[in-house]
Amino acid sequence: MRKNIKTNSAIKICIGSIFSIICAIILFIIYSSLLVHTDLNENTIHITVLIISLISIFFGGIISSIKIKRNGFINGSIVGLTFMIVFNLLSIIMVDGYNISIKSIGFIIIAIIIGAIGGVIGLNTIWKPEHKN
Repeated sequence: MRKNIKTNSAIKICIGSIFSIICAIILFIIYSSLLVHTDLNENTIHITVLIISLISIFFGGIISSIKIKRNGFINGSIVGLTFMIVFNLLSIIMVDGYNISIKSIGFIIIAIIIGAIGGVIGLNTIWKPEHKN
């Protein structure tokens, strides 16, 4: 029974992580279209990637915690870490000369914290206190 709960939680964390990755991809496509078709300055790329990633991680943490219904902090953190592992692996593969730097490590820590916050918020949105009359 306990193993089944862990497997079920892992699947729901994967759902939250996949949601955050798909959300980020969609937002990156929209942003890249705006870069190509408008006069939007390329100096905004770094901050926009940061914001899109953190928003996606936040909502992925919410989704996983709503589905699991417990341990929002941990589940959201795992979503943030999973997103950053995928993000960094893709960066290593696609960007010539990409190295994990102090900035990258800081971004990973922030992503884990934002995922945890999303997980806590997701868990608190489904929590309903019992009223005693």
